[in-house]
Amino acid sequence: RLEHVITGHNFALTFSKVNGKLTSWRVNGEEIIQSEPRLNFFKPMIDNHKQEYEGLWHPAHLQIMQEHFRTLAVEATDDSVLITTTSIIAPPVFDFGMRCTYRYQINAQGHLNVELSG
Repeated sequence: RLEHVITGHNFALTFSKVNGKLTSWRVNGEEIIQSEPRLNFFKPMIDNHKQEYEGLWHPAHLQIMQEHFRTLAVEATDDSVLITTTSIIAPPVFDFGMRCTYRYQINAQGHLNVELSG
């Protein structure tokens, strides 16, 4: 199987084992999300960002960063399920990047808490 499905009374959350993403969140049979949540470092550029872009972002290719999935772990506790995924966010042409950890906690009522660190 290529996914982990967490189900409850009226909900189901599906996580991909291929990329670690939340691919589906259904409540009462209705899909809640339109696409996988994605980390984004982009911010709209204004005139006073030109020097920052030309000196930092562009030479390091930060404008084309990609997320590379590493691990997915599932842990059940008495009152919730904890999904932890790790990935590296980096431009494809350099050997540096940022480690990123997503923590999804789903309780018995289907409430979802997402923490992002890195």
